[in-house]
Parts: sequence; C-alpha cells; structure tokens
Amino acid sequence: MRHHEGHDIPVEVSVKRLKNGDIQSIQHDISERLKARQELENSERHYRALVENSMLGILLRRPSGEIIFSNQALCNMCGYSRNELMKMKISPLVEPEDSHSIERVQNLGVNETASFQSRLRHKSGRII
Repeated sequence: MRHHEGHDIPVEVSVKRLKNGDIQSIQHDISERLKARQELENSERHYRALVENSMLGILLRRPSGEIIFSNQALCNMCGYSRNELMKMKISPLVEPEDSHSIERVQNLGVNETASFQSRLRHKSGRII
C-alpha cells in the first residue's frame, strides 16, 4: 500500500466476499512486525557469529545426550568434525571416570546453571 506522502507501507490483507456479493477488505500495517523480525534476524546472526568465533568449546545437546550443535572450537578441541559430533551423544566425549558430570547436568532445573571441572576424551583417545 502506498502512503499519501509517497512511501510504501507493508500490509497484510484479509478479503471476504459478503452475502450480497460485495467484497470486504481489511488491511493491517505490518511495519512493526517486519522491523521486529529483521531485528531478531540480526540478533541471531550476531549471536551465531559470537558462538562460532568463540575460543571456548560450546555445544548444545538434548536431554538424551544427542549433540545437536557444536562450535568449531569444540571440534578442534576434541578432534572430531562437526558432522561426526552431530552423530554422537555426549557420553563418548566425557572421560568415563567423570561420567558423574553427565548425571549432574541431567539433574539441572530449568534456567539453572552449574560450573565444574571435567575431563573430555579426544578422538585419538587422549584425555583433555
């Protein structure tokens, strides 16, 4: 839709044919929604860049242990490619003597955090 001052206004249009044959049209300005979506996309892009460029190993996993995301730093640290990690569960990465750390993480409540030391096992078998 074009504003009387000449600039475009993004609108969502809903159209309905009435019983008498007339057509009812409702336009809703979606400028704010599009602006919010763009801001969210920018924020997500910055977050992804921050995570990916971090020198710290970062991963995301399901409660079942399946790894669903790993940044490159963790790949480098553990000796696995990202594709390899995405097919793994967390347990092969954790040194067996430190497997209690997996249970500790499993018992975290929503928005609860924990910090602790644990040893990981590199793809070559060495402990890190």
